[in-house]
Amino acid sequence: MSWVHCNKCFAEPNENGVKGTFFLTSCSHISCQKCYESSRNVCHTCKKQNIKVLRIDSSLNKQYRQYFVDISRVIASKMEEMGKIRKFQDIQIQNLVKGTLKFQDVVKKSQEMLKKYEIEHKKLKKENQELLVALKKR
Repeated sequence: MSWVHCNKCFAEPNENGVKGTFFLTSCSHISCQKCYESSRNVCHTCKKQNIKVLRIDSSLNKQYRQYFVDISRVIASKMEEMGKIRKFQDIQIQNLVKGTLKFQDVVKKSQEMLKKYEIEHKKLKKENQELLVALKKR
C-alpha cells in the first residue's frame, strides 16, 4: 500500500521511522497518529467536526478493509472469475445452438414427411374417387 499516507503531513507507514498507527476518518481521510492526536475529533484535511476514526490495521472491518487491498490483485481475481463465467456461458450458448440446430433438423424432416403424406393422401383420395365412380357405373 505505497499510496497510504497521512493527508496532513504526508508521512507514510514505515517511512523515516514513522511506524505509528494510521487512521481512516469518517470523512474518508487518512491521518497518522501524531496528526490525529493533535486535532482530535476534527479532520485536519477538511475541518469537519466530530469525526469518527478507525485504526488502519488487520482488525479493520471488511467493509473498510476493501479500500486498502492491492487493486491489481482485485482486478486479476475478477478477470479470472469473469473468464470462468464467460466460459460457462459460452458452453451454454454452444449447447443451445446445437439443440436449436437439432430441432431444426427434426422440423425439416417432419416437414418432408408431411409433404410425402400429403402427396400420398391426394393419390389415395383420387384413387378412392375413381373407385367410387367405377362402382356407380356397375
